[in-house]
Amino acid sequence: MNKNPFFTIVTASYNRAYIIEKPIRSVLNQSFGDFEHIIVDDGSTDNTEKVVKSFNDGRLVYIKLPQSSGGPCKPRNVGLGAARGQYVIILDSDDQLDKDTLTVYKEWIEKRPEMKVFLMDTMNEDEGKMRSGSLKDIVDPNKATIFEYKDVLCGGFTGDYLFCFKNEIVKKIKYPEGFKRNYNYLYKVSKEYDFFYIPKVGLYITAHRTTGNDRLTRTIEKNAEYFIEWVDDYVRLFKEDTLKVCPQYMERWYREKGVLNVLAGKRKEGLVWLLKGLKYKPFSYKSWFYIIFSILAPWAVRQRARRMF
Repeated sequence: MNKNPFFTIVTASYNRAYIIEKPIRSVLNQSFGDFEHIIVDDGSTDNTEKVVKSFNDGRLVYIKLPQSSGGPCKPRNVGLGAARGQYVIILDSDDQLDKDTLTVYKEWIEKRPEMKVFLMDTMNEDEGKMRSGSLKDIVDPNKATIFEYKDVLCGGFTGDYLFCFKNEIVKKIKYPEGFKRNYNYLYKVSKEYDFFYIPKVGLYITAHRTTGNDRLTRTIEKNAEYFIEWVDDYVRLFKEDTLKVCPQYMERWYREKGVLNVLAGKRKEGLVWLLKGLKYKPFSYKSWFYIIFSILAPWAVRQRARRMF
């Protein structure tokens, strides 16, 4: 194995023995082969280790943590800390890279060596449909584009994209391990580095469907508190910058916190946050929709939540 590979791919995993071979095969089958793939096992109790080691490929690095940390942040940080590649990609344990992803990234890295963060589009594996993200509203899908901090901050950077970071970035900026989930990592990175968007599909995402009211209810109840934590983290870190550049965008964050509180069974608290959001955008039809239906028909709010989870 090359001690200084061009790419490092980091995959955090917990009890994914039944599917972990999917991302591994997608990496090993890359048309560009100068890489290492670090699998960080977050204290799994299944046979993940056996599955990983069955590949017997020197480019695979398996690290097992003694116990589960309860989320992907710590195992990702462990993998990022061990990464030796010049550029680093985070790959979830149930998704797979396109066979030419590393080739495409390398081509653009050579074309634009001054850039340190690159991203590509993703697609739902089972549907063959592009994942809808916020970039679709501000980019030409046929052209490479550079995004600055204000674009990410005021564009409400959402959706699934595959990122490739220069190693120095992931050594400097870590995932906060106190959070079960962290969706603000990219905002933190964008504050210091511009993003270079490549209009190609680099990742195929496995969709985990929730069908039926009971299952949807469990999903919402499980995740609402996580997403409230995400919004609180965003407001704490980026409220000052948002108010300077695009103050009306604060309405979106307070609206989301309000809806999430309603979904978590805290309707009164949710209404307070929805009303706070109107301070920044008084005629927001979305906030008014949620205010009215949170009072009159909470089930309608739950149905709309299908778009959030």
